[in-house]
Amino acid sequence: MSTFSVLFLAALLIATGMRLWLATRHVQHIWAHRDAVPSAFADEISLEAHRKAADYSIAKTRLNVAAIVFDAAVLLALTFGGGLQAIDDLVASFYPEGIARGVLFVAILTVKLKNVSGLDDFVELDEPLYALSFVWLFFSGAGWLSVDDLFKRALKSWIRPERSQATVGALSTTCAEARDDANGLRDF
Repeated sequence: MSTFSVLFLAALLIATGMRLWLATRHVQHIWAHRDAVPSAFADEISLEAHRKAADYSIAKTRLNVAAIVFDAAVLLALTFGGGLQAIDDLVASFYPEGIARGVLFVAILTVKLKNVSGLDDFVELDEPLYALSFVWLFFSGAGWLSVDDLFKRALKSWIRPERSQATVGALSTTCAEARDDANGLRDF
């Protein structure tokens, strides 16, 4: 595994771990303060409404935890699983190397950057993550879980040297017999 792959995995692990830790702290804080309305809002919000809002926030955060894990799994599938390479191969079949793919990239970037007003908005875009993944893919390859690598390993395990020699021997014998039959027919 290349150094860039290790750094990429470490960054993903740290980012996912931090997001999960913050979500857990958020749920713990809400749960700890669920039974008491803040004094600033005690006149306007009932205890029942506060509990309902707390329960909703806890459920929403727990769902967000599932989304965080799912996002990390998808990112791993796209990078180490060869998903980005498959997408690039698909796009390459429609748009050859050159200006069309470049224009498509610039168009996507232009449309998405209209919604960015700061660094936090930029970090939350999907495209920088995809761009980072493409850079990683460029430096380290499709990965050991990619479909082409799995296919190559399956073929290597199926085609053993003794099998391939026996197959070549059988084919050469069959070809020699066919040649002899053809020579016999010519003489006829």
